[in-house]
Amino acid sequence: MRVVILGGTQFIGRRITEDLVARGDDVTVVHRGTSEPAHWVDCRHLHADRKDFAGISARVRALRPDAVIDTCAGTAADAAGVLPHLPDARLVVLSSMDVYRAFELLNAREEGEPLPITEDSAVRHGPVPVPGQAARGG
Repeated sequence: MRVVILGGTQFIGRRITEDLVARGDDVTVVHRGTSEPAHWVDCRHLHADRKDFAGISARVRALRPDAVIDTCAGTAADAAGVLPHLPDARLVVLSSMDVYRAFELLNAREEGEPLPITEDSAVRHGPVPVPGQAARGG
């Protein structure tokens, strides 16, 4: 299966990418980074910020993906900036709304919660960050 993953280098996107590559899928990760994560799975990478997705949409369409997984559509604006430019493929859109403690720790570059996250995992201690404001610790 040919899969394009938007934001597949961290948190749940990273795990999805690793699992798809492990099962033999043809995976392309679209992320805003300028380099690939060190010592990671072998997959194709395209670099673009969400707001610039239109600029690489022809390259994404040329891949003829069977599915697109968007792991970082946190707001309606995030989705609206990408949806019109996606190829005709199955679409999975994820948004955790940043409720789990493990994600709070990841953003703080700390450890302390077991993975993978389940419905019974601890929730964040601090408030959910407001877009455009710095995250506050718990």
